[in-house]
Amino acid sequence: MRHDIFVERVLRHIKGSDRAAAERLTDATLGALGRRLSPDAAADLASWLPERLGRSVTASPHDEALEPEGAFALIAAEAGLELHQAVDLAPGVLATLAEALTEVQLTELWSELSPPWRELLSPARPAQASSHPSPGVPSESSLAGATPTRTSLADGKPGARRSIDGAGEPPAHSGSVARSPDPHSGTTLSSSHSAPKRDPGSR
Repeated sequence: MRHDIFVERVLRHIKGSDRAAAERLTDATLGALGRRLSPDAAADLASWLPERLGRSVTASPHDEALEPEGAFALIAAEAGLELHQAVDLAPGVLATLAEALTEVQLTELWSELSPPWRELLSPARPAQASSHPSPGVPSESSLAGATPTRTSLADGKPGARRSIDGAGEPPAHSGSVARSPDPHSGTTLSSSHSAPKRDPGSR
């Protein structure tokens, strides 16, 4: 699995187009996860990932009491986002990571984490899409087959909020992100500075 493939999968999950912003989001999210893990677990995770992503995992001091609420604040500060954007978009990175790991690796990682972290670190599942992406991004109706699950990011400006679906059990697959097709799509990442409108029917 290569770094560029991982970032491409993140972009698909969050329905994005700004690669640089997706890389910042990815590095910040993996850094927060690595902070939560024990030193040994963080080193193991780093060894399973491309070198650059592995460095993000091990770059921060460890805080094994860190829960997602605090992690989202760290991700927002590191990636230059509003807090609600980090809440919306960071799960796309964690879902990408879950899909990239083997079942054995993911189960081992889960053993280090609390239930809220496990819910986030699960392969994404399809959810109802919002019909109002940020300006400059094609509407969902024009994207054949697209099934967005989260929200839009407008180059660090506020966007809409949407929750991530969790999973109660470890996923039953062992392929890497480079070997399997992406079954889901996520939020919109664009360079627009306008905030998207919430669809009254979305969650």
